Amino acid sequence: MTRTIHLLLLGAALVACQPVDAVAPDGGADAVPADARPPVDAEADAAPGLDTGVAPPDAVAGDAAPSADATWPDAGRADAEPVEDARPADARTPDAGRADAAPSGCEPASVETRRCGLNDRGEQARVCTGDGFSPWGQCIDPDACVDDELGVDTCENGIRQRRCRGGQWGPWRCETDRCLPWQFTDIDVEGQVWLGDATVDAFSQHRGSCGGDGVEVTYQLQVAQRAALCLRAVGHGIDPLLYVRRACRDPGSEVGCDDDGGGLTTAQLRLTLEPGAYVVFVDTADRDAGGQFSLYVLEQTADGDCPEPE
Repeated sequence: MTRTIHLLLLGAALVACQPVDAVAPDGGADAVPADARPPVDAEADAAPGLDTGVAPPDAVAGDAAPSADATWPDAGRADAEPVEDARPADARTPDAGRADAAPSGCEPASVETRRCGLNDRGEQARVCTGDGFSPWGQCIDPDACVDDELGVDTCENGIRQRRCRGGQWGPWRCETDRCLPWQFTDIDVEGQVWLGDATVDAFSQHRGSCGGDGVEVTYQLQVAQRAALCLRAVGHGIDPLLYVRRACRDPGSEVGCDDDGGGLTTAQLRLTLEPGAYVVFVDTADRDAGGQFSLYVLEQTADGDCPEPE
């Protein structure tokens, strides 16, 4: 009996040592060993909703590197604050840098004007558009001439002239040509001439190289032999100037011109003249000047100076 008990215990021990997979689920004889079964596709066979240890496709995509927009903390949020533009304000203005861009304060349809014209009394305008000011418009100027300008033409007795006053031409005035022989006053060496009523009602017909916009008076000087002379014009209420020509109407024949060589209101010329006829002009720099002067024609001293008139 003891031997029987030992055999039963040995059999129970052998049964207990068998691997679990070697036993069929139902304990039947057709059970298939575990290593003989085909491998199981865990992703396909896993029951929905169960944690199989394998990440679903969307989860893998979600772990990819974020896009450039996602690098900002609040990128993609509807309530995210916009990122401030780091460029200067002027660079963000649509018309910044354009030459015709409207300046600050330029309101559309506003008008800007400026002076123009012959005497700066005309006016031209430009209009402010959305993109800036339009080009300057036509200059509206009623003036026909430049103030104090002289118009010169010929007339029956010599020369006619008109002067521009207030932007409009005055009437033509015909004046005797001061280079006509009968307009000359003959003077001699050691002579003295007084002139009265150097009026501003007449026009300037001639001008020397040193000036002469006023009304000139002409004299004819006859030189019998070569002479060193001193010509002096002393003003009385005017500032005279002197110039001398060989031919009255030819500025290129001028032999001398002086304004204040003898003092503030005294013109003085020292000339050595060959025999012949010369035209002496006593003129003024101011076209509106009127008054008197004294003209002297004297021989120079031995030292070449101008003597004082007696």
